[in-house]
Amino acid sequence: ERGGRTVSLGDLLGPEFAANPRELFGPDNYHPSAEGYATAAMAVLPTLCAALGLWPAEEEHPDEARREGILPVARAAA
Repeated sequence: ERGGRTVSLGDLLGPEFAANPRELFGPDNYHPSAEGYATAAMAVLPTLCAALGLWPAEEEHPDEARREGILPVARAAA
């Protein structure tokens, strides 16, 4: 009723974490690695931005015809 939103990280990221455990889990094999946290942040970012009214309008999305795209957050600093 206060506009809260949910993001099901298990549904969104479970298969990716299962397929890439060495990259996405830290040394304890329980907590995410830096790349795992970045992947989780990437999954939450669209919902967070939409809740804040910061998500771009449809016409502002990358144009695939021009080979534009959005990279994973983990690769953004590279």
